[in-house]
Amino acid sequence: MSNRIPEMDDPDEFPYCIWYPETASEATYRALAVRYPQMKYQIGRACAVAGYVGLFGDLDLLPECHIAEEARENQQWEIYDAIMKADVRYNAMDDYTRTVFSQPSKGYLNGDTAVRSYLDIKTEFKAPPDWDDFPLPGNRRQGQFDIAEDDPINARFIMNNDLSRITPETTLLPYCIWYPSVPHPSTCKELFRRLPSMKPAIAKACILADYPETWDFLDVDPDENLMMDARQSHNPKYLRDLESKLPERGCAQYPRGYTPLETRAIPRHDMFEPTLIGMISPNVTLTPSADIHSGVPYNGRCVSMAHTELTVGLPDELQKLAKELWDRDYTAIEFDDKYYASLVNKNE
Repeated sequence: MSNRIPEMDDPDEFPYCIWYPETASEATYRALAVRYPQMKYQIGRACAVAGYVGLFGDLDLLPECHIAEEARENQQWEIYDAIMKADVRYNAMDDYTRTVFSQPSKGYLNGDTAVRSYLDIKTEFKAPPDWDDFPLPGNRRQGQFDIAEDDPINARFIMNNDLSRITPETTLLPYCIWYPSVPHPSTCKELFRRLPSMKPAIAKACILADYPETWDFLDVDPDENLMMDARQSHNPKYLRDLESKLPERGCAQYPRGYTPLETRAIPRHDMFEPTLIGMISPNVTLTPSADIHSGVPYNGRCVSMAHTELTVGLPDELQKLAKELWDRDYTAIEFDDKYYASLVNKNE
């Protein structure tokens, strides 16, 4: 379309659409047909858009249905009539798989051609309103929305005691390297040797897994996360060690996250998946929901799918009952003491 013919060694490199958003010159298409005769039907389609009647006749194509519909749409009547006067027409193209068939089959004008004018149809997109007014975290890296998945990938390798992805040049470093498992003490030491900047995350893993020797090796600096976990640890060593360093080194504070409820501090008791006993809605597949204020946190964000997990696991009878109650008076089932007591009374 830019009047330049690239070198193509493999049929998989041949483009399908060479007529949108613009067409090339007739000379370019003619040279393309000489160099790559396998593309003659795509070139014939381009002729039906641009009106290159002479080149179309020289291609000596079978009367092809898609080219006929394209010619009709673009009012190229000479090409259209040349195809329609044939006793038999063929399908050599498929716009929905973008395929050109080496052996065309008999076909008809079914109106299934994605003609050029269809490609100009645009649908307006209205951006949804912001769901809150909270700013993005101040420590958000540029482009992190595109590459954020590398953090948990690196974290999983570390927790599996595989440091093959971690080098002194690695920049996409996770903070959570202690859930759902913790790395071995030797892995923690080697990780610190390669990346001293990972010391806060390694120190947190040492508290949660109770690695006192590795902890001493790190010479940890106090921060609010470590202080919280040290207070909950059954081993008083960590809190005692941190408190002894407070007068000299102080205690680092981390910025808030998306909402006032979130910080990077993740206490140990939050590392367990919560469960629910109620709010059984019959419309999980229609209106799926997740609780973002509870659940297992990961790098400052929480999510709990307990509601969905409970609902989809119900027997068919209970799902039917839940739908009936909800449709009738918006009542949800709760598996509480009253519910189980009603089962006992019913059996009696």
